[in-house]
Amino acid sequence: MNSDRQNDKRWLPETEFRAIYSKVTRVCVDLVVATGNGVILTKRSIPPAVGMWHLPGGAILFGDTIEEALRSVAKNEICLEFQSYKLLGTIEYKKTESERGFYTIALAYLITESSGLLCNSDQGRAFGLFKELPEKLIPEQRRFLATHWSKICSTWRS
Repeated sequence: MNSDRQNDKRWLPETEFRAIYSKVTRVCVDLVVATGNGVILTKRSIPPAVGMWHLPGGAILFGDTIEEALRSVAKNEICLEFQSYKLLGTIEYKKTESERGFYTIALAYLITESSGLLCNSDQGRAFGLFKELPEKLIPEQRRFLATHWSKICSTWRS
């Protein structure tokens, strides 16, 4: 499903990616998609954190607006479209620095009005809807979601 992004000429080959992000902070978007049945998480099938549940997310490609990045991730990772989004906060991935040689900051957006039929991608071969945080959730995302859980839950209770 990520073929649209990976075929984009702005997508970096691995060696160039590592050369650039070993020198500057990588900025991404993470989607907190709240539905009436819970928050959408996907199970990672690529490093890092293979087998862990995580928020759909990805890099903001050069020239993309935040909205374009959010829509691209929603389409390519979980096959959804959305009507509105709101910044919840930031997630700092310090672990990626030691594991992969770079530091990532994600802008996490709450999405409450989505449409489409959920699908898998090459990054996450399974997805789930969660009304409670699963055990095997990326630690930085677990801390972030726990902090914002009551606000997220209020979207499906109203």
